[in-house]
Amino acid sequence: MDSTEHIHTDACNHGACEVNISEKERLASLAGGGLLTLLGLSRRSWGGLFIALIGAGFLFRGITQHCKLYDKLGINTAEEDYDAYYDGDDSD
Repeated sequence: MDSTEHIHTDACNHGACEVNISEKERLASLAGGGLLTLLGLSRRSWGGLFIALIGAGFLFRGITQHCKLYDKLGINTAEEDYDAYYDGDDSD
């Protein structure tokens, strides 16, 4: 089990199990979160810490593939990925 799976498993144990963000959003969250975290930490100030914490939130969202805000609003963009992948191709 790699570290990403371990974090995902821990999040599932705390109720953040359902994947509700698309693959594109996951990748954007990981990239943006990583950049914000590094930018914030490089500032070495209280404002930088705030930016780093926002980045860490996006990293967590990307790793767990779950957005609590989407959950509260009933949004699931992961279903769009599923629908696009299986778009009516029942020829098997």
